[in-house]
Amino acid sequence: MSNKLERPKKIQVAGVTFTVTYPTKIDSDDSLGESNAVNRTLKIHTTQKGDEFERTLLHEIIHAALGIGGVAEILHSKAEEAVVVCLENALHSLYERRK
Repeated sequence: MSNKLERPKKIQVAGVTFTVTYPTKIDSDDSLGESNAVNRTLKIHTTQKGDEFERTLLHEIIHAALGIGGVAEILHSKAEEAVVVCLENALHSLYERRK
């Protein structure tokens, strides 16, 4: 059984289906990923592989969850990013231990 995380085309975040794309350029400056809770889309830069891909996907899923839950609306962008990075690190370390 492979532990490699496949590149999903759709993913469920808090019960909402998001479309995942893998563009060569993300709208934001030198960003590796982007989440849009309104449009229900996640973008992961096509160059992301292995552990970087897993972390970027998880990072954008967390942004999506905060957007769906309305939490992103009450946080300043720096505070939201700090929360996302904290959760990404904590959750990814749990994922790594299960491999």
